[in-house]
This record gives sequence, C-alpha cells and structure tokens, in this order.
Amino acid sequence: MTSKAAIPFSDRLVGENQAAWDAMQAHRFVEEIATGTLPEQAFHRYLVYEGAFVATAVRIFSFALAKAPTIEDQRWLHGVVGALLAEQLDYFDRAYRDLGVDPTAFDRGAPGFTAFDRGMLTIAETGGFADIVTAMFCAEWMYLNWCRTALARMSAEGFPREWVALHVAPGFEAQANWLKARIDAVAKTMDDGERERLITLFGEVIALEIAFHTAAFG
Repeated sequence: MTSKAAIPFSDRLVGENQAAWDAMQAHRFVEEIATGTLPEQAFHRYLVYEGAFVATAVRIFSFALAKAPTIEDQRWLHGVVGALLAEQLDYFDRAYRDLGVDPTAFDRGAPGFTAFDRGMLTIAETGGFADIVTAMFCAEWMYLNWCRTALARMSAEGFPREWVALHVAPGFEAQANWLKARIDAVAKTMDDGERERLITLFGEVIALEIAFHTAAFG
C-alpha cells in the first residue's frame, strides 16, 4: 500500500475530495457545453459571472504576490496578474460585444455567484500563501481537466469553444502545473494538521465551484 507521504500532496487534495471532484467534472454545465446543448441564456449569464470573477481573481493573485515567500514566486504571479488583465478580460469584452450581452441586465446577487466570488476573495484576504495556492489550484486544475475532456467532444466554433480552448492552452496549463508544484513544495514544510486543513479547504472550494456553475442556469 502506498503511504500518504509518498503521494504528491496535490494528488491527495483531489483524492480525498474525490466524490465532490467527480461531481464537478460531470456537472450539467460541463456536459451541456461539451455537447452544444447549453442554453444561450445560461452561457450569457455564466459569461457575466465569470467575467466578474476574473476581476476578483486579479485581486486574489495580487494577495498571493504580496504573501509569496520568494522573488521567483512573485515574478511568476506578476505575470499571472498581467495575463488576467489582458488575455482574459479581452475575451469578455469581445464576447459581450459580439454576442450582444449587457452585463448590467443580469443579477449578480445570485447566491451561487456571490458565495464563490466572496468566498474565494476571503480566502485570499485572510489566509496565507498556501491557502491561496490551494484554492486557485483547485479552480485551475478543475478547469484544465474538464476543459480537456469537453474540447475533445466539441464540434461547433464560437465563444463557448474559445473559452474551453483557452483553458487547455499552453499558458493556462503552465499556470495550473505551477500551482500544483508549489502546493506540493509548500506542503512538505507543514505538519499533518496544516495539511488536513488544506484538504478541507480544497473540498470547500469545489463546493463553491459547483454552486457557481449551477447559478448559470438561473
């Protein structure tokens, strides 16, 4: 039997939250965007929620930069913030314009959205570097995995496919792998209690992700 110490901590984070992880990977939103059956209104609502969260993610990664233990971490995170402000926000600007989406027409007070947005920011505000890396590793590793599977099933071109493809592109994959490597490294300096706390946090973030994606359906 493989001991826990022999398993990368990032893999433990997923494995010890496997049921919730699998539920997110098989979420209705994931299935319908992959098969081209996602209602237009649900995609538009999702774009508004996700676009709003990208602005929050800039703040989250800025907290990570401020709390990072090394200059190398800070250099990487500086690049992450720049990419969010450029590449991802550009996508939303184009999508809103070309799809005729008015973000102000959607209620951003939906519990699933606000719980995720506020919850992730609170982790960054009140937690340490390891907390932020754990939370964002959960979010980005989750996206990398379901988007890989979904993209292989998608046939139609358009903004849904472009969004999915963005999350399997080399830059995003490198970011997800960086988060994975950093939490593995940081966890080696922690005691069992600290690692267990992060495993719980990882599960809480998956629950927030599930509620967020459910909110897209109104």
